[in-house]
Amino acid sequence: MPNEHDGAPCAEEPPAPGSMPKENGTKAPVIVSACALAVALACGIASIAIANAGASVEEVEPTAATDTDVAHEHDWAIQYDTVVHDEVSHEEVVQPVYERIVTHHSVCNDCNEIVDGYAQEHIDATGHSGYSTNVPVTESRLVTEGRIDVIIDEPAYEELVATGRTCTICGESA
Repeated sequence: MPNEHDGAPCAEEPPAPGSMPKENGTKAPVIVSACALAVALACGIASIAIANAGASVEEVEPTAATDTDVAHEHDWAIQYDTVVHDEVSHEEVVQPVYERIVTHHSVCNDCNEIVDGYAQEHIDATGHSGYSTNVPVTESRLVTEGRIDVIIDEPAYEELVATGRTCTICGESA
C-alpha cells in the first residue's frame, strides 16, 4: 500500500533490478523464478547421474528395440526412377530436282530420233523421208537426287521421376 503524505515525496524504495511489480502492487522477482528452474534442472540431472553411478555398463545400455518400438520423427528420402524417353522424329521426302535445258539438234522427221552427225546413214538404213537441223530439244537433267530426311523433333532424354519416399531412420515407405 502506498504511503500518503502531505505533499512530501514517497519514502517507498524503487523496485529491485530484475523484479517486476504484480497487479496487486507486490513485487515478483523474475530472477528468483529463473533460479528456481535452474536449480530444479540441476537437481534432476544430478539425481540421474547419482542413480547411474553404481550401475554396470550392461544396465546403462538400452536394449535393442524394433523400429516400431522407437518413436521418432521420420526423415524422408525421396526415391527416384529413371524414365527413358525415345526421340521423336518424322521423315520428310525431298523430291529430286531437275533442270530443263534446251539444246539444238538434227532430228529425223519420221521417228524424232536425234541424228546429229549420222542423219544420212539413218535415212538410208530406215528409209525415212528426211531430217531437220537446228531443232530445239528440251532435256531434263538431274541437279539434286531425291532423298528422305529424318527430322528430329525432340531428342531422346532421361528423366528422374519421384516414385515414393523412404524413412532413413526406420525404413518405412510412403
